[in-house]
Amino acid sequence: MPSQSDMMNKFVASIKTNNATQAQKVIDAGMDVNLRDEDRQTPIMGAASLGSLPIVEVLIKNKADVNAQDATGSSALMFSASNGELDIARVLVHGGANVNLLNNDGYTALSCAALNGYTVLSSFLVENGADVNAQADKGPTALIAAAINTHADIVQLLLDKGANVNATSHKEQGALFYATAAKSGAPGRARTMDILIDANADLYPKKK
Repeated sequence: MPSQSDMMNKFVASIKTNNATQAQKVIDAGMDVNLRDEDRQTPIMGAASLGSLPIVEVLIKNKADVNAQDATGSSALMFSASNGELDIARVLVHGGANVNLLNNDGYTALSCAALNGYTVLSSFLVENGADVNAQADKGPTALIAAAINTHADIVQLLLDKGANVNATSHKEQGALFYATAAKSGAPGRARTMDILIDANADLYPKKK
C-alpha cells in the first residue's frame, strides 16, 4: 500500500488539474482526507486555496473536516474568502463550515473577504450567519478590514447589517482612521470616508 505521503502527492496533482475522478481514486486507496502537512494544512485547505471546486466537493463527500485550521489558524473557508471563490465558499458553508472562526491574526472569513474587496462573497457570508462585529484581541472587524483598502460597497453593506462604525482595532484605531490613512487618490477612498462620516464615525473613537 502506498504511503500517506505518496498518496498526498498524487492528490495534490489531482487538485492542480481539477481531476475529481483521480482524487476519489486516491481517497479510495486509503488516503486520510484530514492528513496534515508541515504547515498543518489539510487537503481541503489546499483545494480551497487553489480554487478547485470539484476537489472540495469530493473531500466534503468523503467527510473531510471543513473546520480544520492550519498553523496560522486559517480554515478552508478563509482561503476561499481571501481569494473571492464564492462557489467554493457556498459549498463549504452548506457543508458545515463555521463562518465565525478566527485565525491567529484575528480575522474571520468575512474579514478576509472584506479586506480583499469581495462584495458578493461578503454579503453571502453575512446572510449565512457571519458576525459583522466579530473581533479578537488582535485583528480588525470586517468593517475596519474593508476600510483599510477603501472598499466602499462593503463598508456600506456592513453598516447596513449592523456593523459598529466606531469599533476599534487592537491599535485603538477605527474604520474612519484607516480610510483616511489610505493613499490619497486610492479608488473608493473618498466614498468610503463619506459613508463612514454619514454614519457618525469618529476619527479617533474611544475603545469601549
